[in-house]
Amino acid sequence: MNGSSSSGKSTSGSNCNREPCGLPFAAISRERSRGTRDIAIVIRSAVPTTTQDADVHLMPELKSAYIGELKIAVTGTYMLGDGPLGRRRIDLLGAGQFEGPRIKAKILSGGVDLLLGGSDGAVRPDVRLPLELDDGHPLLIIYRGVRHAPAEVMARIAAGERVPPESHYLRTALVFETASPKYEWLNRIVGIGVGRREPEFAVYDVFEVL
Repeated sequence: MNGSSSSGKSTSGSNCNREPCGLPFAAISRERSRGTRDIAIVIRSAVPTTTQDADVHLMPELKSAYIGELKIAVTGTYMLGDGPLGRRRIDLLGAGQFEGPRIKAKILSGGVDLLLGGSDGAVRPDVRLPLELDDGHPLLIIYRGVRHAPAEVMARIAAGERVPPESHYLRTALVFETASPKYEWLNRIVGIGVGRREPEFAVYDVFEVL
């Protein structure tokens, strides 16, 4: 009597009587006659038990290599005002340099930033910048990004005041184009600029994303 009562509970005491509730398909024993003990053993074996298994979902790391400092002077400004896309300002760029352990270049006249101010208070650079490399070849840098800060900091930057680098966020994504054999590697990378505004310059520490 006791044996048949126990058997009845093991087969009909759950609403999930076809498969154990919530268990992965691969962890379910097919040999019902062997009882729940064997099922529990299989379930335990499906749980990750090693450090390697536990680390599967760790966040990947972004790796980079420093290229150099890009320092750009604004030589003229035109205000277009409020348009359908936002408040547009055209900055003329014609002086400065790009120097570091992997590059040496000077900025040529003819650069432009089609700066766009948004309703969120941020401004978005959109730059075409010609340079001359130290081997005499031209280099074109194209970048877009975003700058934002508390309203009082943005007002100080607009007024030409010096502000601490940590007071504002300025990041850009750069691509490069050149026919220089020495610097042809620039054509195949994406750069990230970590920037800051100075009274007469926009300055970026430029890194290659590896």
